[in-house]
Amino acid sequence: MSTTAEESKTAPKQFPPPNSDFYHFAETLNEDERAVLQRIRTFMESNVAPIIYKYWVEDAFPFAVIPGFKELGIGGLGIEGYGCVGGSQLLFGLTMMELARVDASIATFFGVHTGLAMGSIEIAGSQPGFSTARSGGSATRRGATSRSSGLITMKDCRVPEANRLAP
Repeated sequence: MSTTAEESKTAPKQFPPPNSDFYHFAETLNEDERAVLQRIRTFMESNVAPIIYKYWVEDAFPFAVIPGFKELGIGGLGIEGYGCVGGSQLLFGLTMMELARVDASIATFFGVHTGLAMGSIEIAGSQPGFSTARSGGSATRRGATSRSSGLITMKDCRVPEANRLAP
């Protein structure tokens, strides 16, 4: 098959929209959950994809995109109570897939904060006595400092002995 000079000057063919949901699980989400997933995709494509290569090269994390996660309102996705947004576990899984589609480090960040941190509180903690507050620029318990950090206070919370990390 030969090509003419005119054919070689045409614009490249556009790729189809990305779809890592090979089994179409997203179609089983309700309308609100599909809208959340679309907002996440738009955020990742608009705010993370254009800058993430620079951070990979510099071996750094794009902390500047974190306020955007707050605006998305997806903290505690899939967890009921404790001020978390809730939603189905399927939505949480598809969110992780959507985040990782653009950048695995962002997906890991989100998974640690929602799954590991809040998931541990959901499984092993108790609602009474749980509170959160923001602190700015203060030293944390381990001595690290940050411009703004969150403080979790657990007063009179029940954590079963078997679930404690230290005596």
